[in-house]
Amino acid sequence: MSAFDGATVLIVDEDPRQRERLSAALAEEAGRVLRVQNETEAINCLMSTQVDILIAPLRSPHVDGGKLLRLAQDLYEHTAVILMVDSDALEADSAVRLMLDGANDTLTRPVNTERLRAIVRRILRQQEIVRERDSLRTQLQHPAEMLGFTARLA
Repeated sequence: MSAFDGATVLIVDEDPRQRERLSAALAEEAGRVLRVQNETEAINCLMSTQVDILIAPLRSPHVDGGKLLRLAQDLYEHTAVILMVDSDALEADSAVRLMLDGANDTLTRPVNTERLRAIVRRILRQQEIVRERDSLRTQLQHPAEMLGFTARLA
């Protein structure tokens, strides 16, 4: 059992074998792995389900990873995005621009599943730290409640 069993990962890939391969690689890292084959399905999934990590190609015939990155950022503040890129120079340059725009990491195709698992574990740990920080900030805004005291109305 992983410490991140509640995490939801969305994999977008047109190749069903690749989707299954990536899904199987993450079975122990995430509680729920959703798989879709194109941008339209990915948008529908993002609109209806909060995902912790989105894994999508930077560019393919039916997917624009940059568009999905922007949508995920607009919908959910803490959704991480991993972009899969081909090894050509144009893809690498585009990936660097998207990393500056908020993508969390890139994976070169064919995807090394060990590297994918390591990236996902790192991202999920970072997200957990952010959730704990936000929780502590909320508690510090209400110190009496944090100490177990409740206000009495007169």
